[in-house]
Amino acid sequence: MQAALRRANRDLANCEVEAPYDALVVSRSIGVGQYITSGAQVAELNNIESAEVMVPIAGFDAPFLPDNIVGVKADVISKGRTNRFEMG
Repeated sequence: MQAALRRANRDLANCEVEAPYDALVVSRSIGVGQYITSGAQVAELNNIESAEVMVPIAGFDAPFLPDNIVGVKADVISKGRTNRFEMG
């Protein structure tokens, strides 16, 4: 019984999974108590260190965009009648 407990604790210590970046777990492929092999996919992650957000803005609303938003670093790319400009 003690040997099984030591093996279980050793196995538990060896099964920590870490992403090399800040991530959001999108899906998991395994559950508690399942056995996996080396190289098996266990989850799908999305990097959350940066993101691209696309927001359609009507051309007549573009002049109302602020020139600078304090504390927010963003590149705003305008496609259409106006040229590219940056905020932040």
